[in-house]
Amino acid sequence: MLSVTNWLIAFVLGGVVLVSPPLIQASGGGWEVATQNDEEVIKNPDLKTPEYTLTGVNGMTPRVREVIQKKAYDLIVYEQGEAGTSQNILIVHAVVYDKLKSRFLGEFPWEFLHPEATPPKRAKVVQPIWKLEEDRIIYSFASDGVEKNIEFRPPREK
Repeated sequence: MLSVTNWLIAFVLGGVVLVSPPLIQASGGGWEVATQNDEEVIKNPDLKTPEYTLTGVNGMTPRVREVIQKKAYDLIVYEQGEAGTSQNILIVHAVVYDKLKSRFLGEFPWEFLHPEATPPKRAKVVQPIWKLEEDRIIYSFASDGVEKNIEFRPPREK
């Protein structure tokens, strides 16, 4: 099932043509999605940190939705793709980047949406819980039994 979240519809001489959308760059902090070696990666050209490989679902190109910037970290929220049997669910993940140690800490589910709704609304499934502070993230996701308390501290002096 196609939705406007992963396809643009163009009318060409009375016919309908489905056009894959372009990659969308992040609106904050210089983060962008790029294709390297047939993989989509998130990177920030202003940083020396290597890129982070994003995972797509059902052939959809991952797209950055927003960048949340805190003092100690950036949270890059992106659309991973759609999946489902009786109805499609848009899977949205977030990549955590530790600014203090210049490294990626991984990615976690951000939310699950009904892509056909305008605007997209949260799906009636178990949603992850995020609490964002300036130097800490508290994350839990009952579906996976994952609970994280990520505290951001400067690297130790050698």
